[in-house]
Amino acid sequence: MSQALFSLLNAAAGILVFFLVLRFVMQLVRANYYNPICQGISKATAPLLAPTARLLPDVGPVSTNTLVITLLVQSVIAWGLAYYFYSAMLSPLMVLLWSALSIVGMILKVIFFALIVMIILSWVAPQANHPGAELVWQITEPVIAPVRRVMPELGGLDLSPIAVFLLIQFIENGALRPMAAAVRMPGQLFFGL
Repeated sequence: MSQALFSLLNAAAGILVFFLVLRFVMQLVRANYYNPICQGISKATAPLLAPTARLLPDVGPVSTNTLVITLLVQSVIAWGLAYYFYSAMLSPLMVLLWSALSIVGMILKVIFFALIVMIILSWVAPQANHPGAELVWQITEPVIAPVRRVMPELGGLDLSPIAVFLLIQFIENGALRPMAAAVRMPGQLFFGL
């Protein structure tokens, strides 16, 4: 019973952290605020962000408020689950470090899956006018555009998404996962890696 409850709470917490990370990414790429999907995510996460909105101003496109609250929510959830289900007292500094690694991993996953959706949409519905397609394009284009400028086109074939996939895999497998292993990050409590 406790394992089922842990899985349920962990999944609910993962969805909450995912929405906060998605809001951070949307703010970072300056996605269309009037997109209905952006509106829904903003409304869903607003109660968590409103109390500290004036205390933590944005730095350029980076929403420090969203980033700090995401880090704190991830940390509190992981610490609470570890304490309640494993009776483990984790170091707050280690939980913050693990949470930061997890959030970076989630940001990479958002971009990775947005790229997959963008590629599928380019084959199936290249002129899609759906709010979801617009959001996917707005998330992926700032990442792909610099790579596209450097990579040559091969007869109209754009290989920049493949290069970005490889870069994400390199960052995850070459940096994040080894760092997580080095600091003994408990994978069952964190969602990004």
